[in-house]
Amino acid sequence: MTLKINQKSMEPIVFDGQHVLVTRKKKYNKGDIIVFSDKFDGLYKIKYIFGIPNETLGFKEKTLNLISDDDDCLLYQKIINLKDNEFYVLGYNDLMSTDSRHFGPISTEQIVGKLILRYYPLNSFKVFK
Repeated sequence: MTLKINQKSMEPIVFDGQHVLVTRKKKYNKGDIIVFSDKFDGLYKIKYIFGIPNETLGFKEKTLNLISDDDDCLLYQKIINLKDNEFYVLGYNDLMSTDSRHFGPISTEQIVGKLILRYYPLNSFKVFK
């Protein structure tokens, strides 16, 4: 699927107005840049995966962390337990990003695909792995 980016949440990786190619995958990993359908407005959003299914995340002093089994959960102000079909997504541009910190985790069914190519304008061409 090809689409034009209409947001600033992923700058400096992907800029507003650039065109990208995404492809559906069977498995998505932490750090993958994905496009998903927002369940509230139906628009496509682009973010990177911070948390994967069955992980526990926590906010401590406004910083989001992965919580391991050894961590004391009482140190966290907010804890998020991702279900087996949920991902926690963030934008690189914190000031311009509405992401899972605002709308919560997204489901596997919402994911359209993983970013594999930024192709337009031509001087911004890049292949993503």
